Amino acid sequence: MLDTLACYIQHISCVKEFRSYTNLQINKMTHFRGTGLHLACEAENPKIISLLLENGAMIPINDTPFDKSHNDDILKMLAVAVGAEELKKAIILFL
Repeated sequence: MLDTLACYIQHISCVKEFRSYTNLQINKMTHFRGTGLHLACEAENPKIISLLLENGAMIPINDTPFDKSHNDDILKMLAVAVGAEELKKAIILFL
């Protein structure tokens, strides 16, 4: 939950520090605001979004962070991440 709070208040050094925690649940969904990725998109903070995506943040199908941002660069970053995840799934299916 602290990692989500760090995303919410846009404290990039905390987000960087939390990456080293092995028990961190980067995709943990909060009851009210979504994941850390949702909050970073809402704040339109591309640095935090990039850190989260590089460290395994997933884009949920039912409640996407796409709805939280109007920044074209962030929307492109999310689209690339979704495409990369779909490509991984396709490769696994064909192996």
